[in-house]
Amino acid sequence: MTKNNTLAMPSARAGGPADLSPSVSALPGAHRYRAWTLHEAVALCRVIETICPAFGCHVALTGGTLYKDGERKDCDILFYRIRQIPEIDVDGLFGALALVGIVKRSGFGWCHKATYDGREIDCFFPEDDGGEYEQADPQDIPFSEEFF
Repeated sequence: MTKNNTLAMPSARAGGPADLSPSVSALPGAHRYRAWTLHEAVALCRVIETICPAFGCHVALTGGTLYKDGERKDCDILFYRIRQIPEIDVDGLFGALALVGIVKRSGFGWCHKATYDGREIDCFFPEDDGGEYEQADPQDIPFSEEFF
């Protein structure tokens, strides 16, 4: 964070819109993996947001990268439909994201797995087939006083 409480952005690099170079952390007793920081995840979302409106959506960061301190093993990104657009062009979106280095690995419906520079990204499309959230009946939701 800078003095005025804004997030400092990485500098531009040749061949890419932002410096999203990975930080490397070690898992205790295991292999090394490339982790995400909040700063890098926000920078990636800013790049994605320059692309995704052309395919009918906007982007939102979610998950542990946003909600928890420290580096995280993956970056969770939500793609939500622009309401004036009937549906998100998911195939076109992933084609455009590939041009900035985001590669779709697997998935369908509401959850797709991708990578950027060797790091994992979970891409969520809550309105896609199999991904619409049903309205829960309030009587089916357990209530506990300890949460309040």
